[in-house]
Amino acid sequence: MNHKLFWKLCISLGMGCMALVYLIAELSLHVERKMSLIAPEYKAEIRAYQQQAKAYLNDEEALFNWLTNLQTEEQTFATVISIQHSSIGGRIDNNEIAIQAGRNLDYAIHLYHDNPTIHLPLDSNGTVFLFRLPDRMMPGELWPAVHLGMHLALPMIIMMIFSVLLYRHVMAPIRQLEHATQRFSAGDYATRLTPEMRGRDDELGRLATTFDQMASRVGELIQSQRHLIHDLSHELRTPLQRLELCLPTLPAQHESRVRHEVELMRKLTEDTLTLAWMQNETRSSLGDHLDLCTLIEVIADDCCFEFPNHELSLQLPRALCLQHTSERALSQAIENILRNALRYTPVGKRVSVTLHHHLAHCELMIADQGPGVPDDLLGQIFAPFFRVDKARGRSAGGFGLGLALAKRHIESVGGTITAYNAASGGLTVGIELPISNTSCKTCKSTAPNQ
Repeated sequence: MNHKLFWKLCISLGMGCMALVYLIAELSLHVERKMSLIAPEYKAEIRAYQQQAKAYLNDEEALFNWLTNLQTEEQTFATVISIQHSSIGGRIDNNEIAIQAGRNLDYAIHLYHDNPTIHLPLDSNGTVFLFRLPDRMMPGELWPAVHLGMHLALPMIIMMIFSVLLYRHVMAPIRQLEHATQRFSAGDYATRLTPEMRGRDDELGRLATTFDQMASRVGELIQSQRHLIHDLSHELRTPLQRLELCLPTLPAQHESRVRHEVELMRKLTEDTLTLAWMQNETRSSLGDHLDLCTLIEVIADDCCFEFPNHELSLQLPRALCLQHTSERALSQAIENILRNALRYTPVGKRVSVTLHHHLAHCELMIADQGPGVPDDLLGQIFAPFFRVDKARGRSAGGFGLGLALAKRHIESVGGTITAYNAASGGLTVGIELPISNTSCKTCKSTAPNQ
């Protein structure tokens, strides 16, 4: 397989490291040379000493006193000597050779050795002024810090810049993939990466091609499923309507039975199509503002009329406003859960509905006194067409779609739903919904429950 991106990174890192080592070495050598030169102001001072020594050449006592004072003042060594040029085996040409007892003033100073002695000629007869460079005139005072910075801080900064450039080169197509995935998950099934990453013939380019192939295939499947749902919606409703039209022609003893079966088939068809639609569509616009307490009370009144032999207990605050939600989704979800609780609660038993208001969310608890659900099946009760044997069978009037639809509705408004068996018996379904802290004109806000 072609690993272009791998080799590109390897070559970039290798060449970058080589260039960095060469750059640091050359820069360090250049800076060290610059910092090894005696400062111009100190050179001027030393040359002034040279001129003073010349002035005292003909007065030995004055020269001795001046040298003594200079050594005391600078805390260094200073003297004037005469170098005699005498040849043992050859002729000396004073224009071609110079015998020095110290370093030239303009030479670079070795920063790691002791203070050097500066050689300054006083005349053409070999008389020289020797002056050991005092500590205050030594160059390279900042060299240790500069050396440390060039070998630690500077490489780190350069590598950070190089890493940022490399990161951007690698992450740019990954961000494009992330954004394309987000658009695709939001319902834009025409999203493709190839136009944005045209020209990349490496691993990331092949990833973009694979994503486009996957997006094309998944988009076709989703569109096909949408068309299937639409066709089923039409094809299933039409024969049911015909059956309903034919019901009056049936004998009286069969009409009620057939009507009941037709109603069950219609409900099953509507619930199945609704569930399939919600699983394939993105969240609809959430523009409703409502009082959740009022909504629960309306649903509870309808349920009490349908289940007159059951006790329904409501524990609600005075008002609880929800903003940017869907009244239809919440109404269907709460109604499905509440009817399910009443349906499987024995006659004379109680179903409790409790609503708690917290800072950023509210919690709705619907607890029945029915047989509950086996613990190993609790994670499956929100799956489509799931029914617990006998306790959740069709004989009670359900197809196992009520809780599945409720879960989809709650998730469509940004909420969560859970279920657990209460210690005292029965099933408790908990719904958590987000709330806004801004004031709502639809209802009066209440303080959170303590």
